[in-house]
Amino acid sequence: MKEKITIELPLSAFKLKCYDNEYLCLTIDEVFGFPNVIAYGGGYGARGNLDIQVGPYNVHPVHCFTTGELYTFYCQLQKCYDSLSGVAILTNTEQELELKLMFNKSGKIRVIGEFQARPDVSNRLCFEMFTDQTFICEVLADLRKVHQTFGSTKGIA
Repeated sequence: MKEKITIELPLSAFKLKCYDNEYLCLTIDEVFGFPNVIAYGGGYGARGNLDIQVGPYNVHPVHCFTTGELYTFYCQLQKCYDSLSGVAILTNTEQELELKLMFNKSGKIRVIGEFQARPDVSNRLCFEMFTDQTFICEVLADLRKVHQTFGSTKGIA
């Protein structure tokens, strides 16, 4: 008989802080199928709140994603952080969010993204923010906790 695993939710997936008080924050409020059912996007299906603050614009929708998508982003982000080069991309299977962090050797990071709450309506927020590697340590720490809790794209072992 499998031991029941309990997780205290909500859980911060990550908060990416940028210059000029801009940020992108994602929480994990609900997880589906944990620990037995792997979702289509890898890991476990999840729902949380996405909060994007860029310039005068703010969106705060409920957002569906998988823990496997967060794990893939975590691995890419760690590699970019270590080498101060490359691109880390976070997307979800519903294609509501695409987030790209582009690193350069000076430690500066260009963040571009696009969010579309409903695929049947052409309204979308396209955004650009800037940050640097000093803000990434906290993001990596949060994503590491998510990985330790939910495992990789294959779930927990």
